[in-house]
Amino acid sequence: MPKKSNIAPAEIQKWMGMIKQAETIRSEADNKYGYTRAIQMYQNDFASAMPSFMTDVDIVPINEVYAFTKAFIPSVYSRDPFIAVNPKGSDSIASAKIIELAVNAYWRDLRLKREIKRAIMDSILCGDGWIKTGYTADIGKDESQVENSEFIKSEEIFATRISWKSMVKDPDAINGIHDARWVAQNIIKPLDIVRKSSLYENTKDLTPSMITSYKTDPRYPSMAYRRDEEYISLWEVWDIDNQEQFTIADNGNNYLTKKDWPYDMEGYPYCILRFNDNPDEPYVPNLIASWEPQLWEKIKIRSMQLDHIKRFGRQLAAEKGSMDRAEMDKFIKGKTGSIIQYKAKMAPPSPIQYPPVQSDMYAVENRIDLDKDNVSGQPNAVRSAPQRTQSRTLGEIDRLITAFQARQSEPQAVIEDFSGEVAYKLIALMKQFLTMPKFVRATRKQAGEIQAALVDPNTGESRFDGTGFSFTKEDIQGAEFEIDVRAGSTLPLDKQSRMDSVVSLLKLGPTLGIQPGGRVSRTLGKSLLADFEMKEVENAFDQEMKELEDQKILMRAQQQMNLDAMGQEAQEIRGQIESFKAGQ
Repeated sequence: MPKKSNIAPAEIQKWMGMIKQAETIRSEADNKYGYTRAIQMYQNDFASAMPSFMTDVDIVPINEVYAFTKAFIPSVYSRDPFIAVNPKGSDSIASAKIIELAVNAYWRDLRLKREIKRAIMDSILCGDGWIKTGYTADIGKDESQVENSEFIKSEEIFATRISWKSMVKDPDAINGIHDARWVAQNIIKPLDIVRKSSLYENTKDLTPSMITSYKTDPRYPSMAYRRDEEYISLWEVWDIDNQEQFTIADNGNNYLTKKDWPYDMEGYPYCILRFNDNPDEPYVPNLIASWEPQLWEKIKIRSMQLDHIKRFGRQLAAEKGSMDRAEMDKFIKGKTGSIIQYKAKMAPPSPIQYPPVQSDMYAVENRIDLDKDNVSGQPNAVRSAPQRTQSRTLGEIDRLITAFQARQSEPQAVIEDFSGEVAYKLIALMKQFLTMPKFVRATRKQAGEIQAALVDPNTGESRFDGTGFSFTKEDIQGAEFEIDVRAGSTLPLDKQSRMDSVVSLLKLGPTLGIQPGGRVSRTLGKSLLADFEMKEVENAFDQEMKELEDQKILMRAQQQMNLDAMGQEAQEIRGQIESFKAGQ
């Protein structure tokens, strides 16, 4: 149940004033850096995104924002990261290993890959990407309508993406939320559900913040049976100065909830992702704003080229009186096989001749395209688009891709740090709220590393059942550790890259101590053949390896038999010597 709250209209008005000011500052950053405009271009809504200097241009949209975003995301986050939990001291080895297995399992169970990708897209287009972590207590029937996300379940830890439009923060904070004194999340819910929920109190006098009407909505002209819906705009405020968390409404005078800080974690339950820095400013540029001017210039040049081509098909010159109206209409319609008559000794209609497009225009377009790629750091080659090169060699394309990968090393490191921050908060929630045993899959080798922690002190039986084990928060309390996201674990590993890695290992094998024909080299060979997807070759390899293994077994048996025979012969010789000595 929420903590009992007191009526405090002056304090509520103060907080609402601070929130509205923060919304204004966020709106100014949107206008300055073009967050909404980037989203419109990604959605191919160039008519809404068009700047003022393009208003009289019949544009040809080139959606490079979409192409940039779709190429950027998999280049930095294609797989779930591997969260390594390193113990600080020998006493924390077993518990750190349990935490490592558990947090990586939670990452998969919570489907965080999808949520992280959405946050990355927010950061690309809008500067900030938000992930909220937390714990949801027992949700009743009414409360389930308040928390209707499939990612937020009853009595479970959650981590989900929050839209940048729903988040405001202390305007004086210039380092994300690490130096923010408060953070607020806007939550819009049906008013009727909020009134019925036991999560909130003081809801009797609430009035709707907005009303949706299906009767007047042009999208639903035939759905008069639908009723209007009243919604309320709530603000979930996290006040770190006073260690409080409370909920207020846009038009309310009372606290709807108010309680002490619920989580035993450092900082807020939010994680913010930023690829750009902006010293001494509360908001940062997105990854589009820096090369957006070049994109619009490219669109303008392409539009001018197309407009020039169209002129030859739509502007004609004819002597006055050479054709009557009916013949002119046939000429305009251009029907195949139509006969057009014009008066004798009068010239027929002819296209107006325009000067050709300046040849410099194409060079300028190429230069603008080069400037755009230089600023964005993403050449056409990495977007699966044709790439102009000075030669036709593949090496030149490879150098472009290598340069792009070097440029991506920084955002990749940002993603790894962000994943580590999310992992820290998940572990803090596990330590605090994991009351019921949690099952984690593990290999026998992993279980062996934490076997001491998996043995019940009362019965002496191990909790490892061959596929995994169960643990509670008591197993991980007091563990001292640090988190390290394995470098490169989020990057894509396609078949070609995997094959190249195996071939490199085979070449370096002798240097690394890997013996030809040994178990490691045979395993690498099997993996390489599997990637070639030639089943008959793979089967032949398995059969040949089995034959070699059988030969080794026979050789070892023969050697053992020879050793046994030599031992028996030596024993007989010793017996003869002993008999000879005894006869003397």
